Amino acid sequence: SSSSSSSSSSSGGSSIGSGHGGGGDGGPAHVEADAPASYGFVYTAEGMAIADDLIALADSTGGPKAALARSQELLATSRHFLDACHPLLHRLGRTLFRRPSGGLVVALKQLVSFDDAAQREAATLMNDKTLLAQLTSASGGDAGRQPAAGGDQRLAPVPRKDVDLLMTCNAAYLHGIIELFLYHAGVEGNLKGGVNFVTSKICDRLGHDFRPPWECRHGVGHGIAQFERHAATRQALDAALSTATSSVAKKGDAWNGIWMDHFASTTVSSHDADDPVAVLSVCADPKLGASRGRGDCLLYSATAFLLHRPRAYVAALQWCYDGCAAIRAACESSCVRGVGMQTFKENLDNMRLVGQVCIKAKTQSLRQSCVSGAKGYYSFATGHNLPPSFCRQIEDTS
Repeated sequence: SSSSSSSSSSSGGSSIGSGHGGGGDGGPAHVEADAPASYGFVYTAEGMAIADDLIALADSTGGPKAALARSQELLATSRHFLDACHPLLHRLGRTLFRRPSGGLVVALKQLVSFDDAAQREAATLMNDKTLLAQLTSASGGDAGRQPAAGGDQRLAPVPRKDVDLLMTCNAAYLHGIIELFLYHAGVEGNLKGGVNFVTSKICDRLGHDFRPPWECRHGVGHGIAQFERHAATRQALDAALSTATSSVAKKGDAWNGIWMDHFASTTVSSHDADDPVAVLSVCADPKLGASRGRGDCLLYSATAFLLHRPRAYVAALQWCYDGCAAIRAACESSCVRGVGMQTFKENLDNMRLVGQVCIKAKTQSLRQSCVSGAKGYYSFATGHNLPPSFCRQIEDTS
């Protein structure tokens, strides 16, 4: 962790404050325990409300400066924010980076300036074709050229007042941006180039005091670890699925266990609750879930969300929709079925709650998939069909 605070990166598809608790109607479908302690506070209603306010402030003021200034005020007025400011601002940085019009340059707007060459280099390292096209258009056709590795133009030091804002909560906002930039650069095969870019274009411009450059390089460590963990996880999944294929007579049964274990092993520092596209990508990967237990992969995927957002079952439905947007329609059915399964698994005597969750699915077909997930779990676990008394619990839900 950075200095005295723990660091976190949870980490996508939706804004960090969206979906307060899941149900949105005050009913039991969106119950969340309020655990105001560091990581546990981030997904409480209070934590997400603070996050929403900071995002809105950044949007209304054209950048993060006012939001970071507000964060400094909250350190003196909110004990819960004081305890959880590091993971909260990590997620703020990741959220503004992840915006469709975001990225490293935009997320650092108002704080760290970049010339055209540096912007081109950052976009190239991430293979951000949209940004490269915008830069090309703005510069009359030259922005698409490949920049020299590392660049050769010295950028101005970051003003001290802006460095102080970046250091808020042990530079958590900066860490969140750096780690996602390096993750995406690594996916494109440009991890070392990304590291060189961050150290030369950001860290080296934060002054000569010990702490700011150290915090910046600490964020580089986050990004390196997160990309390498991503790569190693995919290698481990491939090896596990291959071993099951060659060693287990009924390989599908073992694949099911592999996918359950994978999604139940989400880490505190992961961003599974916020990046459903990345989480579900293993299920669509031709080398992984697309050809080896795709249905089970999708079925268990929402577990990763619910481990970070306990009992936020309705919000998990939207998480499925967001993650499945780039995958075939059957993705939604399997993922939503998993939400129903997990809801019942965590509330074995409360089929009414399952009904309250599943009725919120966006189509009748998906509502049926959600309920069937719960019924299937009961049947598989007990060897019996769901009792009529359980079914009657949800008859009045619709």
